[in-house]
Amino acid sequence: MHFRLLARDFRIDGIASIIFSAAMTKPHSKKARRTAARETNGINRFALPCILMAVVIATVFSPSLKNGFTNWDDDVYVTNNPDIQKVTLHNIVKVFSSSYASTYQPFTMLAYMTQFAVGGPDPAVFHATSLFLHIVNCLLVFALLYGLSGSFLTGTIAALIFGVHPLRVESVAWVSDQKDLLSTFFYLLSLLKYNVFTKNNLRNFYWFSLTAFVFSLLSKPIAVSLPFALFLIDYLHNKKPDKILLARKIPFFMVASVFVVITLITQRQSGAINVNAALSGLDRLCVPFYGIVFYLIKFFIPIKLAALYPMPSPDNFMMNALIKASPFIVAVIAALLWFFRSAMKIVIAGCLFFIITLLPVLQILPIGSAIVSDRYSYLPLIGIGGILGAVVTCFLQSNPAQNKTLQMFVYAGLTLVFTMLGILSFQRCGVWHDSLTLWNDDIAKYPSVLAYNNRATESGARGETDNAIEDFTSALRYDPKFAKAYDNRGIAYISKGMADQAFADFSKAIELDPDYYDAYNNRGIIYGFHDEFDNAIADFSKAIALKSDYERAYLNRGIAYLQNRDFPLALKDFDKVLELNPGDATALEKRNQALTSLQMEK
Repeated sequence: MHFRLLARDFRIDGIASIIFSAAMTKPHSKKARRTAARETNGINRFALPCILMAVVIATVFSPSLKNGFTNWDDDVYVTNNPDIQKVTLHNIVKVFSSSYASTYQPFTMLAYMTQFAVGGPDPAVFHATSLFLHIVNCLLVFALLYGLSGSFLTGTIAALIFGVHPLRVESVAWVSDQKDLLSTFFYLLSLLKYNVFTKNNLRNFYWFSLTAFVFSLLSKPIAVSLPFALFLIDYLHNKKPDKILLARKIPFFMVASVFVVITLITQRQSGAINVNAALSGLDRLCVPFYGIVFYLIKFFIPIKLAALYPMPSPDNFMMNALIKASPFIVAVIAALLWFFRSAMKIVIAGCLFFIITLLPVLQILPIGSAIVSDRYSYLPLIGIGGILGAVVTCFLQSNPAQNKTLQMFVYAGLTLVFTMLGILSFQRCGVWHDSLTLWNDDIAKYPSVLAYNNRATESGARGETDNAIEDFTSALRYDPKFAKAYDNRGIAYISKGMADQAFADFSKAIELDPDYYDAYNNRGIIYGFHDEFDNAIADFSKAIALKSDYERAYLNRGIAYLQNRDFPLALKDFDKVLELNPGDATALEKRNQALTSLQMEK
């Protein structure tokens, strides 16, 4: 059996063209007009299947439309982010000159700004946008796989697997991961246009591809893998590497290099890069291989999915064993692919796409606290879906067309698989309904310090202070050195009037993390409760030294100066607060009080 799927040169790239028709350059040459005509025919031919596919995917993910925001980065991106809550020139400049959650992603922030302008803080608008982007991405996957394989069935299987798989739920149902949806949209668009350029040598499509690549990087820098993916398109079209092909990739690599530098700088400045990560030695070398195996396992057995997966620990024997075995598993898979390389060209390309697009998130450079995550698989698993589509297609093509029973059996099996995947995704959308349902699910599967801390934060926001304190305490049992849990528990103690316990927790957070400015600010409040204004001022000043635009610390220090009858310094701090936030009512009130007291002294 030979998997040769490039013999028929059909085109379906027009799906992408009609989505982005406003950005297209009008073709002038006869060749360009013929290409455009063929694309239009492709659109008309596959309009109904694409509509049906969109309806299926919309149905599967429809529960997400009823979800709210969560306390996992949604506050950083949307609910507590003034930069996106008004469309102003100042805010537009701000999102292009700032990073958010350790990532430079101005196009994503502009998308949030647009959605907030349309619906305000209504989460339904954001969830509807995410679902729409996912549906469009599924259609682009269909277009890309059809354009590369010439097989309608291959494209359909790949797109449906991509569309309804439970691993997609995190990216679609979590507002904060809209960056992956937007970046993938431009990524796929770039590949589609490069494929048309490769077939027809139309320069407009080349520059369109490069522009879409830049847009993808501006949505999320994880798209840096695209220049390598372009070589796979050349490979599938039997183009041998030469100077011309290499020269065409140079602009892509130059752009990617710029964003790699930007990403490393922003990650380093935010402390997300942890060169002294807990893993070391052999385990550190095995982690990238573990990531590959993990995503393959979850792709074929999508159970026990979670927002946060556990880190390796001495107590987790199975995970440690899998980490150490992962290089051997990957080596066996690679050997099998190499042995059958001449018979499975599109399969080889699919595997390479999977690896190439996973490289930025395989923890080769240790970043963050998670070594694997569902959202990291959003783009890479397109390659595995394409492989399955190609294998099923070739299996059917290698059997006589008269064997209707076999064909019906295969199609029935596919329908059953898609139905099961859809049901799992439909159910998992409900897990993301709000912060409480999300962290309840995580704690039930993989209890961790972050899951307990985040659930406790949500309980505190709901006024369930006792539950919050209990969960913060549970979090500290998992990690006694987690400074944030001490600080959060201290805030919960304050709400119950337990100032001594709060003071102890804030002091412990500072001991564990001397640069924790929130803990200094909060301990300063406790000093203020006890009328120890000099100590309070010292803590507020330390918080300001660590964070120069710390509005709350300026306000609290101004109040401490006011209580200490140091009115000129109080006025200076209140003026700084009003500079940072001109509408702060408390600062205005306290400033007037300080000004009145100063005039009375004179």
